[in-house]
Amino acid sequence: MEKFEEFEHRIKRALNNLDAKISYLHDATGQLKNSFGEFQEEMDEFMHFVGNHVSDHEQGLIRIEKRMGI
Repeated sequence: MEKFEEFEHRIKRALNNLDAKISYLHDATGQLKNSFGEFQEEMDEFMHFVGNHVSDHEQGLIRIEKRMGI
C-alpha cells in the first residue's frame, strides 16, 4: 500500500505540474489572440487610410491628365 501511495503522490504532483503548464499556455495564447485582434484592427484602419489617400492621388492625377489633354 505504501508503494501505491508514493506512486499516487508522484502522479498527483506531475498532474499539478501539467495543469500549471496548461494554464500558463492558455493564458499566453489568450494574450496572443487579443494582441492579434488588436493588430488586425490597426491594420484594417491603416489599409482604409492608405486606400483613401491612394484614391485621392488617383483622382488628382486624372484631373492633371485631363488638363494636359492626356
